[in-house]
Amino acid sequence: YGPLVTALRARMREILAADEAELSIWRMQIEAAIGDGLPLLSGFIPELAPILGTQDAAPTGTATGDEDRQRFQTLFDALLRAVATAQAPFVIVLDDLHRIDTSSASALVRLFEDPRGHAIIVIASYCRDNPDAASRVGDLASTIRGHGATVTEQVLAPLSVGDSVALLRDSLTPTESSLRALGDYVFGATSGNPHLTRLLLEALHRRGTIRYDSHRRLWSWSIAEDQPHLDLLGTLAERLVDIPPETQEALAAAACIGLHFDVSLLRELR
Repeated sequence: YGPLVTALRARMREILAADEAELSIWRMQIEAAIGDGLPLLSGFIPELAPILGTQDAAPTGTATGDEDRQRFQTLFDALLRAVATAQAPFVIVLDDLHRIDTSSASALVRLFEDPRGHAIIVIASYCRDNPDAASRVGDLASTIRGHGATVTEQVLAPLSVGDSVALLRDSLTPTESSLRALGDYVFGATSGNPHLTRLLLEALHRRGTIRYDSHRRLWSWSIAEDQPHLDLLGTLAERLVDIPPETQEALAAAACIGLHFDVSLLRELR
């Protein structure tokens, strides 16, 4: 339930930041939904205890046995529905949907098969270039669509030169000169890849090519016409140097195993 637990914990922090009147309303809704299920849920979502005004709940942290797993599933589904209202819709953002765990995928299906409907929007991204990933996401989307939910798919193309310039204008405003040439340079180096664009801009800023003048409150930049493009792979390698040695060793071992691996196997290799 990792990605959904992360989303729920963020939602709970929003609720905790509300004023007392609004917090009281949320408290009643959540209590009505989960009843005495706080000990089972609080091990995964510790923010629940202060919302319900109970600090001494004994979290179990795990759900063992078929009965406990079934009860946790029921409580988890009820909590998802309780924090999504017409007045405060719940927006869940899931990156790399093709890697979603089975429990989270099943929870989404149960959520959207509920005929009562709920004020929940799920925004998810996935890699279409991987046939297995596209097939898995397609099956999940078809199942959810079959229960009457609206599923909209939008293919995201690489950034254009104009997109790159627009991004720079949003990020480097005000500036003392036109950003068109810088946009051309960025696009030429990244071919419109959003991740590489961010990586390149961060590298240019670290090297002083893009800089902010705090006295004049202006951004400025300087790139020669014949300046070679940065080695982005080298830049990634430089960032890895800042990672603790133990983590670097773990990453190196994980890279040898492949995209999917068991943590216990990684522990044995180390």
